Amino acid sequence: MLIYVINLARRPDRLAKMDAELAALGLPYTRINAVDGAEISCPAGHHLSDAAYACYLSHIKAYRAFLETGASHCVIMEDDVTLSPRLPEALAASCFYTDQNAIVRLERPTNFYWSSPSYNKPFAVVSQNRLVTYSLLTKSFGTGAFVLSRQVAEAVVQHQSTPQLDIDVRLFDPKRSGHLGFNLLQFSPSLALQRQHYDGKKDSDIPHRPGHTLQKLHPMLINMVINMRLVFAGLARLIGFSRRFPFDDK
Repeated sequence: MLIYVINLARRPDRLAKMDAELAALGLPYTRINAVDGAEISCPAGHHLSDAAYACYLSHIKAYRAFLETGASHCVIMEDDVTLSPRLPEALAASCFYTDQNAIVRLERPTNFYWSSPSYNKPFAVVSQNRLVTYSLLTKSFGTGAFVLSRQVAEAVVQHQSTPQLDIDVRLFDPKRSGHLGFNLLQFSPSLALQRQHYDGKKDSDIPHRPGHTLQKLHPMLINMVINMRLVFAGLARLIGFSRRFPFDDK
């Protein structure tokens, strides 16, 4: 399967790490020269940071490169992920990629905390040799690594090439207005993980936005909301509607 790695020209250190990991797994790749948020400005009315705007444009650039080939699927990777040794096995198993209207997430969701999990249908879509895919029901952020079908890539490029939301929101939040209705599948265990979650070192070009909604509430209301979340997450986990999707680095 074709692999595209999105990399900033000013981050050869990241590319070197990705090159070493992919070489160790025997996986060739094509580098996509990322649009640099330090060199462009987000147009007025888009409500994105310059970095998030550049990230979106970089993804569209990668999708266009993929569509110039005759391949049915490709892997899109950003340059800040670490990879599971089982990734080649997963990419070689065509049974996981029969749904042409699906994005198959390789990366563990960034909203993986037990108090805010990703929710999924309880039964596996495909299961083979202890690798499983589940159909996601809720948002599952992070665009570090996923398998993209030609059908989905064409839809995104045709209808959403102008950035209005962060790329992970646009792709992986099915409740958002304007989502194109493609299916979201998640590998369990996950096969990629952002390095900042793996080694604890913060190294993101897109800072988190300040001012979370909960911060604007009274402390008593915050505690009430958090407790309700915990109860709901616990119930969902018991009946199989939430998983932590661990990273398989064994």
